[in-house]
This record gives sequence, C-alpha cells and structure tokens, in this order.
Amino acid sequence: MSHSDLLHLVNSLANYPALETVDEPTRKQLLESIEKLRRKVETPTDFTIRTVFGSHQAMVLRLAVDLGLFDAIAQQGGTATTAQLAEATGGDELLVSRIMRFLAAINIFEELAPSTYRTTPLAAAYTSQSPLSAIVIHATYTLVTMSQLPAYFAETGWKSPDDATNGPFQHTHRTTQTFFEHLGTNPHLQQAFNAVMSLDFRRSSSAKKWFELYPIESKLFPATTTTTTADEDPNRATLVDVGGSQGKDLLALCQHLSIPPPPPPASTTDPSLQTQAQTQPPTHPQPNLILQDLPAVIASIPASVSATFPGCVTLQPHNFFDEQPTRRARAYFLRTVLHDWPDRQVLQILGRLRDAMAEDSVLLVNEGVVPETRAGLMAVQTDFIMLCNYGALERTRAQWVDLLERGGFEVCGVYGEDEQQRQQGGHVVFEARVRRASS
Repeated sequence: MSHSDLLHLVNSLANYPALETVDEPTRKQLLESIEKLRRKVETPTDFTIRTVFGSHQAMVLRLAVDLGLFDAIAQQGGTATTAQLAEATGGDELLVSRIMRFLAAINIFEELAPSTYRTTPLAAAYTSQSPLSAIVIHATYTLVTMSQLPAYFAETGWKSPDDATNGPFQHTHRTTQTFFEHLGTNPHLQQAFNAVMSLDFRRSSSAKKWFELYPIESKLFPATTTTTTADEDPNRATLVDVGGSQGKDLLALCQHLSIPPPPPPASTTDPSLQTQAQTQPPTHPQPNLILQDLPAVIASIPASVSATFPGCVTLQPHNFFDEQPTRRARAYFLRTVLHDWPDRQVLQILGRLRDAMAEDSVLLVNEGVVPETRAGLMAVQTDFIMLCNYGALERTRAQWVDLLERGGFEVCGVYGEDEQQRQQGGHVVFEARVRRASS
C-alpha cells in the first residue's frame, strides 16, 4: 500500500457514518487502535510538544468555563461574534478572541469567519449545567499543585509524601489545611469536587457494583428466617457506610436487596401506592444500615434524596478520625475513601474502626487496585492526583494487604479480581477481620 493509499484509507475511516453508533466496548477498542496508530507515526518531538503543551489546552478550557463562554454562545443561538461574547460575559474582547481562537484550534468551536464562531456538540458539553465543566474546574485546580512538584521534591529530598497535612498541596498553597479543609472554605471548588465525585467517571459503565462482587446476602444475612435469634441484638447495625457521602451506595444497596422505599404520604389519592411497600414480602431480615459522613456533608443531602431512604437507614454525622460511635456492627464499609489518604492517616482511620469492631465484625474496603505491571494511563494519572491533593497514592494489591495488616487486620478474601482485570479502573472488595492475638 502506498502512502497516498494509506492516507486515503485513514480519511475514509474518519468519515465512516457507523462510527457515531458503535457500542461502548467497540468505541474503546477503536480509541486504543487509534492511539497505537499515532504512536507508530509520532516522532519524539511530536510527543514532547503534545505532552508538555497539554496543560495549556486544559487551562484555556478552564478560562472558557469560568468566563461563561459556553453558556454565552448557547444563549446566542449557537453562533456569535467575539464582540457579542465579550458583551455577554464581561470579558475583554481581545482576551475573548484569543480564548476562542485557541479553542477553535482544538476543535471545540468552529471558526466561520474572522471573529465569528459556531458551537459544536463538544462545546455544548461544557455549559455550566454540565458535569464535565466541574471536571475541568477540579482537574485544573490540581494542575496548580502539579506545576510545583519539581520545587517540592527538590526541597524534600525526592521522597514520596506521607502526610495529608504536609505534602505538595500545602507546599503550593502555603497552608496547613488538608485539601478537604481547603475545599470547605471555597464553595466554588467544593461544588465542583462534589459533582466530580458523583460522576464515577473513572469506572466503566459496565463495571459491577461492590455488592455484585461481594456475596453480601450470604455474608451479612446468613439466617434463613426473618426473626432474630435470642443472643442477637435486634438493634445491632448490619452495615455502616463510613464516609458514604450523600448515600448513593446505600440507596443502590437497598434497591439490590429489594428494600422498599418509604410509603407515600397518607394523603395520596392512589390507595395501591400506600400499600405497595407492604405487599412485597421480605426475603431476609430487615437490615439496620447507617450512613456516616461529616456533619456538613450529611446536612447537604437534598431533601428529595433523603426522602427516598428506607426506614432502615440512619443518617449519622461523624468524622472517621474520631471514635466510632456505632459499635459491634456486622460490617463497616469504606468505598474509595482510603485512597484519599496516605498510610499515616489510613492507619488512624483503621484504628478507630478496629476498636469498634466485634469478633465477628468484618471490614469491607472497596478500592481500585493498580496492576503490578502495565498499569493503564487512568490509574497512573489518578495516582498523581492523589499525590498532589492528598499526599496519598493509588495502591497495588500487595500494598493494600500490607496496609490492612499493619492496621491490625487479617485479610480474609479479595472479591472481584477477575472483574478488575477485565475493566480498566475496576474495583475490588477486600474483606478483613480484626487480627486476634494467638493464644
């Protein structure tokens, strides 16, 4: 095949109509193949320029989000001049022109004529109502710390950070606050962070949920009847979701267990809705579920969400660095919490849980696992986000097991490893019990 034939083939594929309708697995395979093709033809100079100037694209995108250019052009019907955009946003027209010219160069906007631009489907994804704009805000704020890593490591002797209160973030922003404390003083950043955390974009849409990996029914509901035994405390918590944010995981678990939502108000005009919750017989004992997070997080749960919690869910404000108020629960659950903390703070969190656990209590840790070899780009990028913001890290399986053992636990099982290998960014569930002193 000649070079001209090769170019013709690639261009014809780019215009192939079926590309817009491929399923998700095929789309990802196509992206991987395209990346392989680029690596074959890209020179070291090409790679260097693309890599080091990538942050420029991210920051200009952030400027457009903050200035409101995506909303402004949408309000103009999708086409606008830079003068119109400057008037709508309050930005200097010269600055607006430079931002729009940059974004057109990376195909976010289409340049129709000098100083005239048209929106695209990609641009529409960054309006203020889109969660992708929150990703831009959150990720570019991390770039501020990322840019200071050379100076930080030069001062610290090139040692990996190990303290959430004294790491790259504190060095960059000249603060003693943790990243989370800092967010609490900046509502704009806090809102973006909350939106990003609710997206779960790091995991494949086809990845299994934690309770589909871990056999929760047989582990936490071993009884075959709906009555408690004489020696079982009827008030004992079944599962405590520690640092569970606004309860997304608990609500999903309730649906998985077929626990009906609260009945509608008695004033409803449809009698069938009033009795719907009572017509479905329970398949296992009613659980006692507890959602824990910081008081501000619990208070931020929208009423429309809290109204959907079944009666078996209790909202409990709690800081997991403090003494655990719920003692002897059957299970304590942490989902993507510990990766936000370096070992030093993780051991403090584990210590509080260990002190509260009964002999038959289990600790369930749902986290991503970095492969020992051939880690994907998303995994290593996330690892450096952890380093910058929290002084923390993404961990390998061996690192997780070692950390749990140092925290006084014995790992009883790891669930979902096959799934994790199939799904880039897939998570596993570590099951652990308090390690008992040998007799």
